[in-house]
Amino acid sequence: LTGTPVTGDSYRIDLNGATIIHVTGTGEGRDAVARALANSVNNGGLAALANFAAVADAGALVIVKRDGGPFAVAYSITRWMSGWSSANWSMW
Repeated sequence: LTGTPVTGDSYRIDLNGATIIHVTGTGEGRDAVARALANSVNNGGLAALANFAAVADAGALVIVKRDGGPFAVAYSITRWMSGWSSANWSMW
């Protein structure tokens, strides 16, 4: 993971057709975000991720495929816009 997490940031991984999103809470650093994402991979109950395992290691998210085959993962961060609140959002 990169950067310094800010409350409300959205960390997303796309792996094997599954999407996992973690929204940072107050005081969470990279280690906490990596642990939350790893926990979602390991314990999220998603069939698409049954052949994967993940661990957090010093702020990094390490993902392995149990059968050792190739795989691709996409990762993104959506930064919370400072000064915005739910009052700034509209539903259509």
